[in-house]
Amino acid sequence: MKWDDRPVCQERYGYLRERPEPEPVTECSVCRAPLYEGEDVYKVDGEVVCGTRECLERYTGAHYTELERPPHPRRKW
Repeated sequence: MKWDDRPVCQERYGYLRERPEPEPVTECSVCRAPLYEGEDVYKVDGEVVCGTRECLERYTGAHYTELERPPHPRRKW
């Protein structure tokens, strides 16, 4: 390569080209956020819910909690 030659990689391999914006595939049934190909989602009763715990809790009505051992009743001797 000579000093006055143009760089080949810009035009030939497209390193400096702008990438097109990805198209959303669908949207979350709860928060209406756009969902793209390859994202993690939940499918509940045919509806698509995004992969966040908050949306899943709002859609199903379930809530995330820490498991605790129930107190034992005292025995009378």
